[in-house]
Amino acid sequence: MKTKQIEGYRIPAYPTQQEVLQNPKLMRRSLSAPVRRLLETGVSGAIALLVPLSGCDRDTGGQAGPPPTEQIEGQGSNTESSPAAKKTSYKGFLVASIFEHGEGRGATGCIVTAPPVFLTEEEGLSVIKEELSAKGLELMDKKIVFKKIPMHQDSWRSSEGSKYLETDLSNDNEQVIIEFVSVDDYYDLGGQMSGSTAQSFDFLKVSRQLRDALRKKAGRGVYGVFYDPMVRIDYSKMSQETPDGQVWKSWEQRRLEAKTEAKDLLRKQVQDFSQWLRDQKVI
Repeated sequence: MKTKQIEGYRIPAYPTQQEVLQNPKLMRRSLSAPVRRLLETGVSGAIALLVPLSGCDRDTGGQAGPPPTEQIEGQGSNTESSPAAKKTSYKGFLVASIFEHGEGRGATGCIVTAPPVFLTEEEGLSVIKEELSAKGLELMDKKIVFKKIPMHQDSWRSSEGSKYLETDLSNDNEQVIIEFVSVDDYYDLGGQMSGSTAQSFDFLKVSRQLRDALRKKAGRGVYGVFYDPMVRIDYSKMSQETPDGQVWKSWEQRRLEAKTEAKDLLRKQVQDFSQWLRDQKVI
């Protein structure tokens, strides 16, 4: 039998792969009722099952053409995806566990011999944004109000802000939402106030309480709660060895060393959260 080149053919009556992906209803009539229900509820897995059944692709002239290629911004055909190319499209509801790095407990006042170093709200949020940005998740200083979660404003130390929880950060489509428990909002978020000159802090406990409240009352989104590791100044390192012998460290130098350690511990919290986001297929 002698082979001949096909010079032309009619456009197939069945839809192409690209048409099915854009409009799943095209194949509704030829599908069984269970599969139709999956499509009507928007289950992407059912659409994926239909792709091999949807025929070949074609160009506008009716000629058979190669399958379409999809290229993500910042990603070539032979390169791995860059962090900036990652997108978040999660539509469900998830609240991460508290990733514990740092004791998160301490005290200040007249009887305290090893005072802690606090991270300000600005310092903590800067670490969180920097670390998640490196993983491809850009966050903004965009507060979201949760009217089902009231703030604790029953003490004179509470701020005069919102009566309800206002989270600190979120991405552009408000799918990933972040709260950092710092000394600035410790009492508003439920931290216990002391009636004496000595005040204890338990950021880890408050962050767990907030996590539980989000799990019960928050709406759709992916939530992460971080806390101030609350590193104490180490008085056992009052001096350091130099070529000229031991040199006493200033109070400010010891304080800055403790703050650097606190930032490193917070960074580890964020790194664990980032890995959790990948495990949950959020990023």
